[in-house]
Amino acid sequence: MKKEFRALPQAIKKQVTYRFWFGVLAALVFLLIVVFTRDIVLGLPCIFLSVYLFVDGGGVLYHGVTKKYVVVRGFCTDIERTELRKRIKAVYIQTGDKIVRVPVNGRRNRFAVGCKLALYLSDRTRVYERDNHFVVFSYYALEITG
Repeated sequence: MKKEFRALPQAIKKQVTYRFWFGVLAALVFLLIVVFTRDIVLGLPCIFLSVYLFVDGGGVLYHGVTKKYVVVRGFCTDIERTELRKRIKAVYIQTGDKIVRVPVNGRRNRFAVGCKLALYLSDRTRVYERDNHFVVFSYYALEITG
């Protein structure tokens, strides 16, 4: 299993480790809440979050090991920003003759027009067509490759 994990792309390995470590952290918070308050009901959201993160991380790991993911590589052609704080809202990736719009999760401001991007998504991810481009709403990872 270690060999297959090391063979995964760096972005997918990062997502799997984040999900597992945050699952461990949520389990530790559950234990702290139970120890200090002696109330299991108060810690139930933490244990539910922990189980969800372990299952989700396991799903991403399974899809990575069995190669059930798709990599979309291309150049960033446009960046859509929010009005008020100018954070990156979405990135447009030119791949071949198609354009893919990808909403950016989290606070990432390192994207620039013209940089090379790699988008990792499940082979079952739905891709929608809107206004002469495709839209993807869920993905495993988005990374700058060059």
